[in-house]
Amino acid sequence: MLQSQPSSEEIIQGAEKYIAYFEHLSLETCADVKALVTENIYFHDPYNEVTGKEIYPKVYEKILHDLSSFEYTFHEKVLSGNRLYLYWTFCGIPKQASFALAKIETKGMSMVVFDQHGKVERHEDFWDTGEAIYAKLPVIKSILQKLKQRMGIQN
Repeated sequence: MLQSQPSSEEIIQGAEKYIAYFEHLSLETCADVKALVTENIYFHDPYNEVTGKEIYPKVYEKILHDLSSFEYTFHEKVLSGNRLYLYWTFCGIPKQASFALAKIETKGMSMVVFDQHGKVERHEDFWDTGEAIYAKLPVIKSILQKLKQRMGIQN
């Protein structure tokens, strides 16, 4: 059964501000996220699992420090009750780029949960590290290709 719930005005405003934060993210604006989250924000992605308003901006500081350029593109934004679902593409160029990792591009989904005041209390990102990063490294690429051949159907 599909579920759809109306969102309060505070949650709608919180979601709009949170999306705008990522659309304008830079090293100078990383700490601005503290105004948009609860004290005990929980964040999880394939490389990080952090709790707390003080450490959360450091996730994005690390990403921005390691990349010479980056961009989030949001393809879909769905708000249902206190949950925001985002379908996005992330593109970035590592500062220490090897030929294999000259550009990182991956699609992913985020689930963001807001409290009743429109502050983010949970943010979880789901994306495929294998396809985005590991499959571009020569030795690992061949191993992953063999695994795909063994586990998938042949066209």
